[in-house]
Amino acid sequence: WAVSHVHADHIGGVLKYIDGINGGIMPVKCEQWLFNPYQNVGLSKQGTSIDGTVAESVAQGNELTSFLYQKGFVDTSASNGDRIYLDGLSIVVVAPLDGCEAINEVVQEPSAAMSSIANDYSTEISDFDLDSFEEDSSPFNATSIAMIIDCDGCRFFWTADARPTELVNGLKKLGFSVDNPLCCDYMSLPHHGSKGNLNIELMSIVRCQNFFVTANGCNKHNLPNKETLVRIICHPLRDYKQQMKFYFSLSSQQLIGMFDVDGEDVFEKFNFRICTK
Repeated sequence: WAVSHVHADHIGGVLKYIDGINGGIMPVKCEQWLFNPYQNVGLSKQGTSIDGTVAESVAQGNELTSFLYQKGFVDTSASNGDRIYLDGLSIVVVAPLDGCEAINEVVQEPSAAMSSIANDYSTEISDFDLDSFEEDSSPFNATSIAMIIDCDGCRFFWTADARPTELVNGLKKLGFSVDNPLCCDYMSLPHHGSKGNLNIELMSIVRCQNFFVTANGCNKHNLPNKETLVRIICHPLRDYKQQMKFYFSLSSQQLIGMFDVDGEDVFEKFNFRICTK
């Protein structure tokens, strides 16, 4: 089980699983874990002066860390270059560069994930300023475990909530570059398609035509941002002869109509598709 980081939408399901085990409802079936644990296992939500959001995330991380230690899973850390072979899967960790060091630094930092007051779906493709970029400043997202997974001739780049700085540095450390890009069949958009988690530099060292988006547009951060998709569609190194596809795991009318403002011929003009099934 790979737990990318401690934000609730990534660790929440695991904590429910632990509750089931502790309540005698579920057996311990998972035999291998990837998770970068905290060293301050004693910190709880109450009785701490650090930011409330940080405290909650730390407490969630501590709960999983305590469970893993109790069950004998002492070394679960994952860092750039780690390789795992499991039931036909070949996994290479891209980020973070140093798992345990990164995760223990974030407790001292404020949590400020990139978000939008309103969605940007009414903005036309031509009106986005793609030369301007502000990176996600969330220290927890910076610790996300990102991986390249190979199975049966298919390559998947799983990015979790990682920031482009960590992804680019990790890929370069593995030997990828503009001249030697990572070629993959599928890629998940970092941080559910947030505009602060994907930039031109990242897509300059990744070649992919199929993207998974794990958000429905109806959430407090208004993710995915249309700007993120536009950065990919209009990337200067893109081969427009190859059709791009964006797969939405969760569908909504907002997502389906994201490009309505760009006219009926937008999909043909830029050679891409939106897939909801």
